[in-house]
Amino acid sequence: MESKSKMRVKIKGFVLLFLVNFIFYFIGFLFANQNYDKNNSSFIGKIYKSEISSTPKTEWELFLDALSYVESRNNDNAIGTCNDVGRYQITPIFVKEVNRLSGYDKYSLTDRTDSLTASQIVTDMNKYRNPNFDIEKAIKLHNKNAPESYRKQILSKLKELKNS
Repeated sequence: MESKSKMRVKIKGFVLLFLVNFIFYFIGFLFANQNYDKNNSSFIGKIYKSEISSTPKTEWELFLDALSYVESRNNDNAIGTCNDVGRYQITPIFVKEVNRLSGYDKYSLTDRTDSLTASQIVTDMNKYRNPNFDIEKAIKLHNKNAPESYRKQILSKLKELKNS
């Protein structure tokens, strides 16, 4: 009789342990994958990106969207011709400079393919070199050798995003 009760306690403990592990795994899965939804189509991705929020995007956020569109059509895995990678086509030198300005190795080269981290890299560069976040200066800072058509494309996309 006593062995059946010990067995029940063991089974209940095992079931409880399984349920707790499952819950933690599920929560971890939700938070770990919210940044990697490439189309930001998940409910959590939309909340995180404030796409269903009533708060309008700032001009800087719209600029980042326009820059991303012009650089790579929002492709996090885009690879350019000059070792530039990700939606913003960030070069290793750009990452190195942001790390130098930050005073420590805040970013790695793999961060260029994560949309949220890549936008933070671009924002940090501007925080140090363009503290007023002037759009014209930000365009030059991002690609100083680009032709005038590049600037016009970004400004045109920015205007389109503002009006949508």
